[in-house]
Amino acid sequence: MRRNFGQGGYVGILGSDRELIGSTQGPLGNRLGGLDANIPVSDDDSLTGAAFVSQTDGLALNGAAAGGAHDPFDDAARGVGSDAEVGWEHGGEHLQTSLRGVWASPDFRAENGFVTKADCIQAKYGATILAYPKSTIIPRVGFTPGQGYIAWNTEGQVRGYEVEPEFSARTSNGMHLHTSVFVDGELYDGAFLKSVQPNIGGAVPLTPWFGFYARVYAGTSAYYDAVNPRVGAYQSAEFDGLLQAGSHLSFSFTGNAEQMHELPSAPNPGALLCTALVGRLETDAFATPQLSARLTLDVSTFDDTRAAELLLAWEREPGTAIYAGGALGWTGADLTSWNVVVKGTWGIQL
Repeated sequence: MRRNFGQGGYVGILGSDRELIGSTQGPLGNRLGGLDANIPVSDDDSLTGAAFVSQTDGLALNGAAAGGAHDPFDDAARGVGSDAEVGWEHGGEHLQTSLRGVWASPDFRAENGFVTKADCIQAKYGATILAYPKSTIIPRVGFTPGQGYIAWNTEGQVRGYEVEPEFSARTSNGMHLHTSVFVDGELYDGAFLKSVQPNIGGAVPLTPWFGFYARVYAGTSAYYDAVNPRVGAYQSAEFDGLLQAGSHLSFSFTGNAEQMHELPSAPNPGALLCTALVGRLETDAFATPQLSARLTLDVSTFDDTRAAELLLAWEREPGTAIYAGGALGWTGADLTSWNVVVKGTWGIQL
Protein backbone atom coordinates (compact mmCIF):
# COMPACT_ATOMS: atom_id res chain seq x y z
CA MET A 1 0.00 0.00 0.00
CA ARG A 2 1.45 3.36 -1.04
CA ARG A 3 0.49 7.01 -0.60
CA ASN A 4 1.92 9.52 -3.09
CA PHE A 5 2.65 13.12 -2.26
CA GLY A 6 4.37 16.09 -3.88
CA GLN A 7 6.49 15.63 -7.01
CA GLY A 8 7.56 11.97 -6.94
CA GLY A 9 7.28 11.49 -3.18
CA TYR A 10 5.60 8.52 -1.52
CA VAL A 11 5.26 6.56 1.71
CA GLY A 12 4.47 2.85 1.48
CA ILE A 13 3.62 -0.05 3.78
CA LEU A 14 4.40 -3.65 2.84
CA GLY A 15 3.33 -6.91 4.42
CA SER A 16 3.57 -10.54 3.31
CA ASP A 17 2.98 -14.02 4.72
CA ARG A 18 4.34 -17.03 2.85
CA GLU A 19 3.77 -20.59 4.10
CA LEU A 20 4.87 -23.87 2.51
CA ILE A 21 2.04 -26.36 3.07
CA GLY A 22 2.66 -30.09 3.37
CA SER A 23 6.44 -29.91 3.73
CA THR A 24 8.20 -33.07 4.90
CA GLN A 25 10.75 -30.79 6.61
CA GLY A 26 8.30 -29.45 9.18
CA PRO A 27 6.68 -25.99 9.27
CA LEU A 28 8.22 -23.60 6.77
CA GLY A 29 7.12 -19.98 6.58
CA ASN A 30 8.13 -16.36 6.41
CA ARG A 31 6.33 -13.21 7.52
CA LEU A 32 7.56 -9.76 6.54
CA GLY A 33 6.40 -6.24 7.39
CA GLY A 34 7.79 -2.76 6.98
CA LEU A 35 7.64 0.57 5.22
CA ASP A 36 9.56 2.57 2.64
CA ALA A 37 9.58 6.21 1.56
CA ASN A 38 10.91 8.59 -1.05
CA ILE A 39 11.10 12.25 -0.01
CA PRO A 40 12.00 14.91 -2.61
CA VAL A 41 14.10 17.70 -1.08
CA SER A 42 14.66 19.70 -4.31
CA ASP A 43 14.04 19.44 -8.03
CA ASP A 44 17.15 17.24 -8.42
CA ASP A 45 17.57 15.58 -5.02
CA SER A 46 15.62 13.05 -3.00
CA LEU A 47 16.05 10.98 0.15
CA THR A 48 14.97 7.34 0.33
CA GLY A 49 14.58 4.99 3.24
CA ALA A 50 13.13 1.63 4.24
CA ALA A 51 12.82 -0.53 7.36
CA PHE A 52 11.58 -4.13 7.56
CA VAL A 53 11.18 -6.90 10.15
CA SER A 54 10.87 -10.60 9.33
CA GLN A 55 10.03 -13.81 11.19
CA THR A 56 11.14 -17.09 9.62
CA ASP A 57 10.23 -20.67 10.62
CA GLY A 58 12.03 -23.81 9.52
CA LEU A 59 14.91 -22.24 7.62
CA ALA A 60 18.60 -22.53 8.49
CA LEU A 61 18.89 -18.90 9.55
CA ASN A 62 22.67 -18.82 9.26
CA GLY A 63 22.67 -20.79 6.00
CA ALA A 64 23.59 -20.03 2.41
CA ALA A 65 21.89 -16.64 2.22
CA ALA A 66 24.07 -15.41 5.06
CA GLY A 67 27.26 -16.92 3.65
CA GLY A 68 27.39 -19.93 5.96
CA ALA A 69 26.52 -23.62 5.69
CA HIS A 70 24.39 -24.97 2.84
CA ASP A 71 21.88 -27.06 4.83
CA PRO A 72 18.62 -25.40 3.66
CA PHE A 73 16.38 -26.74 6.43
CA ASP A 74 16.44 -26.74 10.20
CA ASP A 75 13.14 -27.77 11.76
CA ALA A 76 13.90 -26.10 15.08
CA ALA A 77 15.07 -22.79 13.61
CA ARG A 78 12.94 -19.70 14.13
CA GLY A 79 14.34 -16.23 14.03
CA VAL A 80 13.39 -12.59 13.88
CA GLY A 81 15.52 -10.33 11.72
CA SER A 82 15.54 -6.72 10.59
CA ASP A 83 16.67 -4.66 7.61
CA ALA A 84 17.19 -0.89 7.28
CA GLU A 85 18.17 1.18 4.24
CA VAL A 86 18.75 4.90 3.68
CA GLY A 87 19.87 6.70 0.54
CA TRP A 88 20.30 9.95 -1.37
CA GLU A 89 19.92 10.50 -5.12
CA HIS A 90 20.83 13.50 -7.29
CA GLY A 91 19.55 13.65 -10.87
CA GLY A 92 20.99 16.81 -12.43
CA GLU A 93 21.44 17.47 -16.13
CA HIS A 94 25.23 17.01 -16.08
CA LEU A 95 25.77 15.01 -12.89
CA GLN A 96 23.86 12.02 -11.55
CA THR A 97 24.94 10.59 -8.20
CA SER A 98 23.59 8.24 -5.56
CA LEU A 99 24.61 6.95 -2.14
CA ARG A 100 22.88 4.17 -0.23
CA GLY A 101 23.52 2.32 3.02
CA VAL A 102 22.03 -1.08 3.88
CA TRP A 103 22.04 -3.06 7.12
CA ALA A 104 20.51 -6.56 7.34
CA SER A 105 20.79 -8.76 10.41
CA PRO A 106 21.90 -12.42 10.11
CA ASP A 107 18.34 -13.68 10.72
CA PHE A 108 16.61 -11.42 8.22
CA ARG A 109 14.77 -13.15 5.36
CA ALA A 110 12.35 -11.91 2.70
CA GLU A 111 11.10 -15.03 0.92
CA ASN A 112 9.09 -12.98 -1.58
CA GLY A 113 12.37 -11.94 -3.23
CA PHE A 114 12.41 -8.34 -2.01
CA VAL A 115 15.84 -8.64 -0.34
CA THR A 116 18.27 -11.43 -1.25
CA LYS A 117 21.04 -10.99 1.33
CA ALA A 118 21.33 -11.19 5.09
CA ASP A 119 24.13 -10.63 7.60
CA CYS A 120 25.20 -7.63 5.55
CA ILE A 121 26.37 -4.04 6.04
CA GLN A 122 26.60 -2.50 2.60
CA ALA A 123 27.54 0.89 1.14
CA LYS A 124 26.44 1.53 -2.46
CA TYR A 125 27.52 4.43 -4.62
CA GLY A 126 27.31 5.75 -8.17
CA ALA A 127 28.31 8.86 -10.11
CA THR A 128 27.82 9.66 -13.80
CA ILE A 129 29.03 12.78 -15.63
CA LEU A 130 26.99 13.72 -18.71
CA ALA A 131 28.02 15.97 -21.58
CA TYR A 132 26.01 17.15 -24.59
CA PRO A 133 28.29 17.86 -27.59
CA LYS A 134 26.99 20.10 -30.33
CA SER A 135 26.91 17.19 -32.74
CA THR A 136 24.17 15.82 -34.94
CA ILE A 137 25.67 12.32 -34.68
CA ILE A 138 26.45 11.90 -30.96
CA PRO A 139 24.35 14.34 -28.93
CA ARG A 140 25.18 12.80 -25.53
CA VAL A 141 28.14 11.08 -23.89
CA GLY A 142 28.53 9.83 -20.35
CA PHE A 143 31.39 8.83 -18.09
CA THR A 144 30.91 6.88 -14.89
CA PRO A 145 34.14 6.92 -12.87
CA GLY A 146 32.68 4.45 -10.44
CA GLN A 147 29.53 2.62 -9.51
CA GLY A 148 29.28 -0.33 -7.16
CA TYR A 149 29.37 -1.31 -3.52
CA ILE A 150 31.40 -2.71 -0.66
CA ALA A 151 29.85 -5.03 1.91
CA TRP A 152 30.79 -6.52 5.27
CA ASN A 153 29.10 -9.08 7.45
CA THR A 154 27.91 -7.99 10.86
CA GLU A 155 31.17 -9.25 12.40
CA GLY A 156 33.15 -6.78 10.28
CA GLN A 157 34.56 -9.21 7.69
CA VAL A 158 34.52 -8.03 4.05
CA ARG A 159 32.10 -10.25 2.14
CA GLY A 160 32.12 -8.55 -1.26
CA TYR A 161 32.78 -5.50 -3.39
CA GLU A 162 32.04 -4.29 -6.91
CA VAL A 163 33.20 -1.38 -9.04
CA GLU A 164 32.46 -0.69 -12.71
CA PRO A 165 33.84 2.41 -14.47
CA GLU A 166 31.94 2.95 -17.73
CA PHE A 167 31.92 5.15 -20.82
CA SER A 168 28.75 5.50 -22.91
CA ALA A 169 27.46 7.40 -25.92
CA ARG A 170 24.02 7.92 -27.42
CA THR A 171 23.59 8.60 -31.13
CA SER A 172 20.97 10.72 -32.84
CA ASN A 173 19.14 7.65 -34.18
CA GLY A 174 18.69 6.19 -30.69
CA MET A 175 21.66 3.81 -30.48
CA HIS A 176 23.24 3.48 -27.04
CA LEU A 177 26.84 2.20 -26.94
CA HIS A 178 28.89 1.53 -23.83
CA THR A 179 32.06 -0.11 -22.61
CA SER A 180 33.11 -0.83 -19.05
CA VAL A 181 35.38 -2.89 -16.82
CA PHE A 182 33.56 -4.94 -14.19
CA VAL A 183 35.70 -5.65 -11.12
CA ASP A 184 34.34 -7.59 -8.17
CA GLY A 185 35.22 -9.79 -5.24
CA GLU A 186 33.06 -12.19 -3.24
CA LEU A 187 33.45 -14.28 -0.12
CA TYR A 188 32.16 -17.78 -0.92
CA ASP A 189 32.57 -20.82 1.34
CA GLY A 190 35.65 -19.36 2.98
CA ALA A 191 37.35 -18.39 -0.32
CA PHE A 192 37.52 -14.80 -1.54
CA LEU A 193 37.03 -14.88 -5.32
CA LYS A 194 38.21 -11.87 -7.35
CA SER A 195 37.33 -11.31 -11.02
CA VAL A 196 37.81 -8.70 -13.77
CA GLN A 197 35.60 -8.54 -16.88
CA PRO A 198 36.12 -5.91 -19.60
CA ASN A 199 33.03 -5.72 -21.81
CA ILE A 200 31.44 -3.79 -24.65
CA GLY A 201 27.83 -3.60 -25.74
CA GLY A 202 25.06 -1.55 -27.23
CA ALA A 203 21.35 -1.19 -27.91
CA VAL A 204 20.37 -0.75 -31.56
CA PRO A 205 16.81 0.25 -32.63
CA LEU A 206 16.90 -0.88 -36.27
CA THR A 207 13.29 0.03 -37.03
CA PRO A 208 10.28 1.31 -35.05
CA TRP A 209 9.19 -2.32 -34.66
CA PHE A 210 12.49 -4.19 -34.18
CA GLY A 211 15.56 -3.57 -32.02
CA PHE A 212 18.23 -5.53 -30.21
CA TYR A 213 20.87 -5.33 -27.51
CA ALA A 214 24.19 -7.21 -27.55
CA ARG A 215 27.11 -7.42 -25.14
CA VAL A 216 30.34 -9.45 -24.93
CA TYR A 217 32.57 -10.11 -21.92
CA ALA A 218 36.07 -11.54 -21.59
CA GLY A 219 38.22 -11.88 -18.49
CA THR A 220 37.90 -13.85 -15.27
CA SER A 221 34.93 -14.91 -13.16
CA ALA A 222 34.09 -16.91 -10.05
CA TYR A 223 33.60 -20.65 -10.46
CA TYR A 224 31.29 -21.84 -7.64
CA ASP A 225 32.55 -25.36 -7.22
CA ALA A 226 31.22 -27.05 -4.06
CA VAL A 227 34.59 -28.63 -3.25
CA ASN A 228 37.08 -26.10 -4.63
CA PRO A 229 35.60 -22.66 -5.41
CA ARG A 230 38.03 -20.67 -7.56
CA VAL A 231 38.42 -18.19 -10.41
CA GLY A 232 38.54 -19.20 -14.07
CA ALA A 233 39.04 -17.61 -17.49
CA TYR A 234 35.61 -16.48 -18.70
CA GLN A 235 34.01 -15.48 -22.01
CA SER A 236 30.37 -14.59 -22.51
CA ALA A 237 28.07 -13.13 -25.16
CA GLU A 238 24.45 -12.06 -24.70
CA PHE A 239 21.76 -10.95 -27.12
CA ASP A 240 18.28 -9.50 -26.51
CA GLY A 241 15.82 -8.81 -29.30
CA LEU A 242 12.32 -7.31 -29.43
CA LEU A 243 9.90 -7.63 -32.33
CA GLN A 244 6.70 -5.59 -32.13
CA ALA A 245 4.29 -7.32 -34.52
CA GLY A 246 1.54 -4.74 -34.43
CA SER A 247 -0.25 -3.19 -31.49
CA HIS A 248 -1.54 -6.50 -30.07
CA LEU A 249 1.43 -8.88 -30.37
CA SER A 250 5.13 -8.78 -29.49
CA PHE A 251 7.99 -11.28 -29.32
CA SER A 252 11.16 -10.96 -27.27
CA PHE A 253 14.21 -13.19 -27.19
CA THR A 254 17.08 -13.40 -24.72
CA GLY A 255 20.11 -15.58 -25.30
CA ASN A 256 23.39 -16.03 -23.47
CA ALA A 257 26.40 -18.19 -24.34
CA GLU A 258 29.28 -18.59 -21.93
CA GLN A 259 32.26 -20.78 -21.23
CA MET A 260 34.94 -21.00 -18.56
CA HIS A 261 38.40 -22.59 -18.51
CA GLU A 262 41.07 -23.10 -15.88
CA LEU A 263 43.54 -20.23 -15.56
CA PRO A 264 47.08 -20.67 -16.98
CA SER A 265 48.37 -20.77 -13.40
CA ALA A 266 46.03 -23.65 -12.41
CA PRO A 267 47.26 -27.27 -12.03
CA ASN A 268 45.37 -28.19 -15.22
CA PRO A 269 45.72 -25.00 -17.31
CA GLY A 270 43.14 -24.42 -20.03
CA ALA A 271 40.87 -27.29 -18.99
CA LEU A 272 37.18 -26.67 -19.70
CA LEU A 273 35.20 -25.98 -16.53
CA CYS A 274 31.79 -25.32 -18.03
CA THR A 275 30.01 -24.21 -21.17
CA ALA A 276 26.36 -23.31 -21.51
CA LEU A 277 23.65 -21.82 -23.69
CA VAL A 278 20.66 -20.20 -22.00
CA GLY A 279 17.69 -18.79 -23.90
CA ARG A 280 14.22 -17.37 -23.34
CA LEU A 281 11.43 -16.68 -25.84
CA GLU A 282 8.53 -14.57 -24.62
CA THR A 283 5.28 -13.78 -26.45
CA ASP A 284 2.83 -11.11 -25.27
CA ALA A 285 -0.65 -10.89 -26.78
CA PHE A 286 -3.28 -8.26 -25.93
CA ALA A 287 -6.94 -8.91 -26.72
CA THR A 288 -7.77 -5.53 -25.13
CA PRO A 289 -5.64 -3.04 -23.18
CA GLN A 290 -6.81 -4.80 -19.98
CA LEU A 291 -6.83 -8.47 -21.09
CA SER A 292 -3.53 -10.13 -22.04
CA ALA A 293 -1.66 -13.44 -22.23
CA ARG A 294 2.04 -14.18 -21.92
CA LEU A 295 3.76 -17.39 -23.03
CA THR A 296 7.36 -17.93 -21.88
CA LEU A 297 9.70 -20.71 -23.02
CA ASP A 298 13.08 -21.28 -21.32
CA VAL A 299 15.94 -23.60 -22.20
CA SER A 300 19.33 -24.14 -20.56
CA THR A 301 22.08 -26.56 -21.58
CA PHE A 302 23.87 -25.81 -18.31
CA ASP A 303 21.63 -28.20 -16.38
CA ASP A 304 19.65 -29.66 -19.34
CA THR A 305 16.39 -28.01 -18.32
CA ARG A 306 13.42 -26.60 -20.19
CA ALA A 307 10.32 -24.78 -18.97
CA ALA A 308 7.06 -23.39 -20.32
CA GLU A 309 4.85 -20.87 -18.55
CA LEU A 310 1.48 -19.36 -19.45
CA LEU A 311 0.03 -16.34 -17.63
CA LEU A 312 -3.37 -14.77 -18.28
CA ALA A 313 -3.99 -11.30 -16.87
CA TRP A 314 -6.91 -8.95 -16.51
CA GLU A 315 -5.75 -5.57 -15.23
CA ARG A 316 -8.63 -3.25 -14.56
CA GLU A 317 -6.29 -0.45 -13.44
CA PRO A 318 -2.86 -0.17 -11.83
CA GLY A 319 -2.92 -2.21 -8.64
CA THR A 320 -6.22 -3.95 -9.39
CA ALA A 321 -5.85 -7.16 -11.38
CA ILE A 322 -6.51 -10.92 -11.60
CA TYR A 323 -3.82 -13.35 -12.78
CA ALA A 324 -4.12 -17.06 -13.62
CA GLY A 325 -1.64 -19.44 -15.16
CA GLY A 326 0.70 -22.35 -14.78
CA ALA A 327 4.10 -23.75 -15.63
CA LEU A 328 5.78 -27.03 -16.60
CA GLY A 329 9.45 -27.93 -16.14
CA TRP A 330 11.58 -30.68 -17.66
CA THR A 331 15.03 -32.04 -16.88
CA GLY A 332 16.22 -34.09 -19.80
CA ALA A 333 13.17 -36.00 -21.04
CA ASP A 334 11.47 -36.11 -17.63
CA LEU A 335 8.71 -33.80 -16.46
CA THR A 336 10.06 -32.70 -13.07
CA SER A 337 7.78 -29.87 -11.94
CA TRP A 338 4.44 -28.22 -12.51
CA ASN A 339 2.40 -25.53 -10.83
CA VAL A 340 -0.87 -23.63 -11.15
CA VAL A 341 -1.29 -20.13 -9.78
CA VAL A 342 -4.21 -17.74 -9.28
CA LYS A 343 -3.58 -14.27 -7.85
CA GLY A 344 -5.70 -11.21 -7.26
CA THR A 345 -4.72 -7.68 -6.26
CA TRP A 346 -6.88 -4.74 -5.30
CA GLY A 347 -5.58 -1.18 -5.20
CA ILE A 348 -7.10 1.13 -2.59
CA GLN A 349 -6.73 4.90 -3.03
CA LEU A 350 -6.16 6.65 0.29
